Amino acid sequence: MPVEPSPNPSVVERSESRTVPCTPSGYPPRLSPNSQHACRGRSLQAVMRSAIQGDISMTINIGDERRRSKGRVLGMAIALGLVSALPAFAETYVAGMVGATLAPDTVRGRVNDPNFVGLPEGTSISNVQLNSSIMYGAKVGHYFNSIPWLGVELEAFVTAPHRPAQRLTLNVPGIGTIQQDEPGATNRIVVVSPLIMVRYQAGAFEPYAGAGPGVFFLHQEQFTASGSPSNYSQSNTGYGLNTQVGLRYRLTGHVSMFGEWKYNYGRIDLAGQANVNHFGINALSQLHHKRMRGFNVLHPMGWDAFGLPAEQYAVKTGIHPAITTAQNIATFKRQMKRVGLSYDWERELSTTDPQYYRWTQWIFLKLFERGLAYVAEVPVNWCPALGTVLANEEIVDGKSEVGGFDVIRKPMRQWVLKITAYADRLLEDLTLVDWPPSTLEMQKNWIGRSIGAEVDFVLADQNGAIRVFTTRPDTLFGATYMVLAPEHPLVDVITRVEQKEPVAAYREAAAKKSDLQRQELEKEKTGVFTGGYAINPVNQERLPIWIADYVLMSYGTGAIMAVPAHDERDWAFAHQYALSIREVISGGNVQEAAFTDTDRGKVVNSSTGDGTFSLNGLTPSEAIPKITDWLAKQGQGTRAVNYKLRDWLFARQRYWGEPFPIVWVDGEARPLPEEQLPLVLPESNNFKPSGTGESPLANLDQWLVTTDPTTNKPARRETNTMPQWAGSCWYYLRFIDPKNATQLVDPEKERYWMPVDLYIGGSEHAVLHLLYARFWHKVLFDIGVVSTPEPFRKLVHQGIVLGEDNQKMSKSRGNVVNPDDMIDQFGADAVRLYEMFMGPLEAMKPWSTRGVEGVTRFLERVWRLMVDEQGRISHAVVSAEPSLDHQRLLHQTIKKVTEDIEALRFNTAISQMMIFTNEMTKVQQRPRSVIEPFVLLLSPFAPHVAEELWDLLGHQPSVSQQPWPIFDPAMTVSERIIIPVQVNGRLRAKIDVPVGTSRDEIERLARAEAAEWIQGKESKKVIYVEKKLLNFVV
Repeated sequence: MPVEPSPNPSVVERSESRTVPCTPSGYPPRLSPNSQHACRGRSLQAVMRSAIQGDISMTINIGDERRRSKGRVLGMAIALGLVSALPAFAETYVAGMVGATLAPDTVRGRVNDPNFVGLPEGTSISNVQLNSSIMYGAKVGHYFNSIPWLGVELEAFVTAPHRPAQRLTLNVPGIGTIQQDEPGATNRIVVVSPLIMVRYQAGAFEPYAGAGPGVFFLHQEQFTASGSPSNYSQSNTGYGLNTQVGLRYRLTGHVSMFGEWKYNYGRIDLAGQANVNHFGINALSQLHHKRMRGFNVLHPMGWDAFGLPAEQYAVKTGIHPAITTAQNIATFKRQMKRVGLSYDWERELSTTDPQYYRWTQWIFLKLFERGLAYVAEVPVNWCPALGTVLANEEIVDGKSEVGGFDVIRKPMRQWVLKITAYADRLLEDLTLVDWPPSTLEMQKNWIGRSIGAEVDFVLADQNGAIRVFTTRPDTLFGATYMVLAPEHPLVDVITRVEQKEPVAAYREAAAKKSDLQRQELEKEKTGVFTGGYAINPVNQERLPIWIADYVLMSYGTGAIMAVPAHDERDWAFAHQYALSIREVISGGNVQEAAFTDTDRGKVVNSSTGDGTFSLNGLTPSEAIPKITDWLAKQGQGTRAVNYKLRDWLFARQRYWGEPFPIVWVDGEARPLPEEQLPLVLPESNNFKPSGTGESPLANLDQWLVTTDPTTNKPARRETNTMPQWAGSCWYYLRFIDPKNATQLVDPEKERYWMPVDLYIGGSEHAVLHLLYARFWHKVLFDIGVVSTPEPFRKLVHQGIVLGEDNQKMSKSRGNVVNPDDMIDQFGADAVRLYEMFMGPLEAMKPWSTRGVEGVTRFLERVWRLMVDEQGRISHAVVSAEPSLDHQRLLHQTIKKVTEDIEALRFNTAISQMMIFTNEMTKVQQRPRSVIEPFVLLLSPFAPHVAEELWDLLGHQPSVSQQPWPIFDPAMTVSERIIIPVQVNGRLRAKIDVPVGTSRDEIERLARAEAAEWIQGKESKKVIYVEKKLLNFVV
């Protein structure tokens, strides 16, 4: 989607709490007469689609101006009334009609409600064109006997005023005038309208008129920038006025023709929404709990809005990414406030704000100063038809996922960040964080530190050598061939004349595959012999050199020694091309399959021809250091450490991103002075990829051509932009000090807040955003900007909410749960509570509207526990001393809810509150000293209901500003326990005994209670689970 909320860390330190008031929108239906009023959205005045994907669709009504649909129709009416049964002037008729709707020349609009449209209030839109279209429909009517000039009619008709591709003029406050290419949309409108009719009977001609309310059903399908359907459609219903004036001519007593002019005005509101997955609801209970315990909680919100997702949507729709970004932020923010998410909006930030990316550019300059940012020619996935570089994940079967266009691998000039310089620290410092084991393992594997040896294989018939990296130099005697990556620079050197054509064809085919496709284990191994040979340094054998796409230039040296006896891919390749397979570790039948469990074998067939060196009889762990030392003495190898981690390709040939603060002078990259930051992204309507490999910024001569501020020489700005990850690498630091104009962050504030105590985010961030953020943080640590080596202390992955069909929510599947609809139906607190009650935080959970109904009933029970039918505190709430059982129930509930919140087990905390509610409902008197602490426990989960109850109970200030209840450990232990009694596993009785009762006494009591089922039967065994269960086996 174009705009995503930044993964939202919650930073916690002890101090005076700070709260953000919530709106009272969350009371469930029937709890309060004002339960829905506060946050329900107003009617949309500017009718646009302000969706999460941010289109602008002009439909029926725009701002203060009405879109008047005029129509001219011709039809045939057939009277159904029987002349013998009705006077001649009364009739019932049906009619069919066909005609045209005449759209106005242009439509203008003004945004009056930014909450829905997503553009700032006051944005004006002009020169919107709609097409005229065919109209067809039918009607049925009746004129009354007693008042022959008066009648009623019901009509339905269809019209399709499509919006053609065009350029809109938008004047956006704070952005300026934007000429926006709009790709168009098809609109199909069905109008159903009852009308009051009047007529004047004048012989065969009969003029008439009618007016009435209309119900307008709209279905809209968007086009892409190329004019093809975008697979995005939406429907909605609106209301308006339908009028008509016509003239009917009677052909016979029962058949008439008529001509009619229609005027209809309707308003159809189209507004996009987030789905329930976009809300960080689960974390909120812990944050409220921490605040009530006296902690100072930093819980802000920001918008990660630069980058490929936003720009791809802009290219597809023709809508400027600045507009879709503003739309999406407004939609998200409105819905977050409506559900009562207590973010600190004073700290809100967006990565697209120049005052934010000023500091992103500043960090880049620090990387550049330290030699951690450099320019290199690197291979990329290039799609000529789309004119852009694609990620591996965007390629399917060698073609672009979008459009199915050919993709090639080719070198391009790229900015690269030297993340590999921090590889060891990124690996070692994982011991400093409390992260899920699976995420730690993913980062370890992504960094991929391997200890082994680099070995030189001299070319057989020419000068030069091939260097390989291997973690298993002990298998060197088993190497029977070599493989180079198709991109390896030595391929052109070693390929014989007779092999040049097949080698060239194979390299061309390999260039169309992504690295992920090339490394699939199950795919058939392919390759081509180059005609060249290299010498194995341990036995002087000539090894044939092949190229194959399963070897990547990006790992190791781009070359391998192939040991097919002990590597599955090498064995498959050797088997495919009938290459030699030689066993060098005993323990398997290598002619049938590769033997890879080599740790339990011994080295065999591994000695030099002259007998001066041998590994035979050693274990692999013994052989590795011995062969490595031998290679070093021979000058043909050395110990080495290798990483899977590659330096970070940091440039994009796109428009929507942070400009690099770099100018080029005589082929040299020079940094801008810090006082010239931010280098603002220039306004441009030409944001589509150029198709040449250059960024669209390369076409903006006024911005591109400049002067080097140091030498005053003519210079050109860097035209690539930073990737979407740049702004999200450090946002957590800016949350601490968002208004600081002179520093990235104030050092004192940074020391107070950092590191982030709790980070809740999806597992998809494991090896991209989280790794990049750790890298930048360590650089900032080295230059003294931050005081901690790691940014995020504790990490938790939340599971996604699935649709009711157990599938991931998707507009194409039609299973998206719209939070606005749920809040309208059940109230904000019910939606919040249900999301936390669905299951463990980290689990994927299907949405169930029936589940929301169940949670709503729970909130209603809570309400009735304290409030009577008149909305006052019930007479059942008394000031009497609570019984010991009620005190124990309260303290058990405080303990359970407190501990579960700390452990992020929100669903079980809610279960305990349900148990409390059920128990208190059974009694006629409910002591305040028990009820009021329960309201405090409820407040992090259902703050609106709790706030209302707290006020009704006569307390001020806000419930969220009260201290958290404290439990007495002694009161959490029950004095009596109930033990189920089973006979052969079936429950037969229950016994109530004091805590501490001996087993013998429990068994005696159980026998008495279960005598009916065990008397006269042989007792084989008695199974007793202490304090839990007793089972007689008879």
